[in-house]
Amino acid sequence: MERIQTSLLALLTVTREVVAFHNSLRLGMELPLRFHFKRATEVVMLLCS
Repeated sequence: MERIQTSLLALLTVTREVVAFHNSLRLGMELPLRFHFKRATEVVMLLCS
């Protein structure tokens, strides 16, 4: 059960990063996709550890 919650939380985090990236693109403040991906990956690693 806890694993499922962790997976969902990780997915939510990644989704939030993608949305943040999309919004920053729309506003013309393009943060590199790498930055968002890195941040999302860090959170996933943290959750899975």
